[in-house]
Amino acid sequence: MLVTPKPPSMSSRQTTSHFYVPFLEDWNDLFGGTTIDLSNLENRSLSGLLKGSQIRSIVWRVLLKCLPCNRVEWEPILARSRKHYIDLKTKLMKNPRDEESANLDVNNPLSLQTESPWMKYFADSKLRESINKDVERTMKWATNDSRKSNSSNSSPQNR
Repeated sequence: MLVTPKPPSMSSRQTTSHFYVPFLEDWNDLFGGTTIDLSNLENRSLSGLLKGSQIRSIVWRVLLKCLPCNRVEWEPILARSRKHYIDLKTKLMKNPRDEESANLDVNNPLSLQTESPWMKYFADSKLRESINKDVERTMKWATNDSRKSNSSNSSPQNR
């Protein structure tokens, strides 16, 4: 089964039509067939033709060999990857409320003991918050940078 982009609903298509058309053009040009021409993909990427394209993340997945050139194989690979992510997230991001412990001196949100699951939970939450701030700052920088380059290179040959 081929993975193809799903068109947005009619109401969102009307508000995003100027984004949707280039997306479909890029998609059909690069991923329209069953097998992807890797050299074409590499050339377009290296020449900057995909700058600002909405399919860059998919292009990266193919170029980094996270997705094969045969699109028929994408769906099972993506399903496996998503399941692996959910399993990993469930394993690593445990809620201390779910842990059963008879010792409330240790399993207590107000406990200052290092072996308390709550200490790890709060430390992890603080780390995630810091990472999210960094990602947001990076995304703002990347978004602002791409807007500057898109406005200065707005001719079709520079896209």
